[in-house]
Amino acid sequence: MATVPSKARCSTCDKEKNTVRCEGCLKLFCYNHLTDHRQELSGELNEIEINRDLFRQTLTEQAHDPTKRILIKKINKWEEDSIKTIHKAAHEYRQLLLQTTAENITETELNLAKLTDQLKQTRQENDFNEIDLNHLKRMLTQLAKRLDMPPNLSMKEDSVALIHRISIVLSSGHTNPRVIELRKAAEGLGFRIAGGREENSPIYISHIIPYGVAWKHGELKKGDQLLSVNGVSVENEYHETAVCLVKQAQDIVKLVVQYSPQDLNEMENHFDQ
Repeated sequence: MATVPSKARCSTCDKEKNTVRCEGCLKLFCYNHLTDHRQELSGELNEIEINRDLFRQTLTEQAHDPTKRILIKKINKWEEDSIKTIHKAAHEYRQLLLQTTAENITETELNLAKLTDQLKQTRQENDFNEIDLNHLKRMLTQLAKRLDMPPNLSMKEDSVALIHRISIVLSSGHTNPRVIELRKAAEGLGFRIAGGREENSPIYISHIIPYGVAWKHGELKKGDQLLSVNGVSVENEYHETAVCLVKQAQDIVKLVVQYSPQDLNEMENHFDQ
């Protein structure tokens, strides 16, 4: 009696049934649970579309009103906090100055009264010469200086900044290296490379083929500089060397790339000449 061949197990119900492999997660599903799995994927796609719509709304708002951008908001907050800090410090200094000035005015009024009495006495006695007059002038000058700047008060700039200055830094466009793993298909990996040692330029991703492996994966992008293929460095290598490494790679291909749009523009301009 012929033996009935065993069937694969569904990854959902764990029963031996006729199954179909999902090319995305590589799991096996029976016909019933394949439908459920497709519905789950459809739900995830719906969620992505909803988030896309929300992001589009945010993008539109920021395009029409730049003040809603996060960095602009941070600058506005820094401005407000700095003004508050300066206002607080200025208020404290003014209060201290007003208190000190009031005490100085009281003392100056007493000294002015003494000078007034001395002037009256000098005129009544009619006994004065140039020396006496110069002495009286100096006393009046000192009182005037004391009124403008009390002797126990001075103003100096602190070497420590009251507020911290912020700055906007524009990077050169380079990002940190990224590791991207692609499952090679019969038609390849779905991207093209350009550049190379013979062109005196780094090797970079020049084109992402629509609906190919790289396009579906979504992380590789035009302008990525190719640094290595499956652990083999292609920096300062010839174009053909990098092409051979990519063609010879099987199954999961591990790429190390670094995004540099500025270099991409320079290289494309170079090749167009």
